[in-house]
Amino acid sequence: MSSNNKRLIEILSMFKSILFVCIGNVCRSPMAEGFFRHQLQQHQSPIKTVSAGLHALVGEPAVEEAQTVMQKEGIDISAHRAQQVTEPLLIDADLILTMEEGYKNALHKACPSARGKVFLLGHWSDFEIYDPFRQSSLVFEQTYLLIRQSWDDWRSKLVK
Repeated sequence: MSSNNKRLIEILSMFKSILFVCIGNVCRSPMAEGFFRHQLQQHQSPIKTVSAGLHALVGEPAVEEAQTVMQKEGIDISAHRAQQVTEPLLIDADLILTMEEGYKNALHKACPSARGKVFLLGHWSDFEIYDPFRQSSLVFEQTYLLIRQSWDDWRSKLVK
């Protein structure tokens, strides 16, 4: 394990909040927020989750396909409403998880103080989660599986 990853694991033990970021905040990030929230509650963790978009469809609910996939897993994201990434959200988050590598650079530009706490959701297995917007239910199911794999990778670092 690299020294950067060892340092990250040390820092993770102090986290209180996670911000999930995608583009529109109606597919991937609400799915990840809902899934991680559900898992953290199952582990009685006090870590809070929130999501936002770089170009959010502000006020819109998670798309129907995302809601359906999550509902099949017993997770209700119907109350979600998209919000724009803001500097206060970035500053307040202890950990910021993005879906694609390019989003990290955009967040660093928007808020240089976020540097050091922005990682790919697929960081530990080195993968990105591409946008399923306006694609088939199968693509949303595959997105969910990647989010679940990400949880499996982050779980031991977030909960004891």
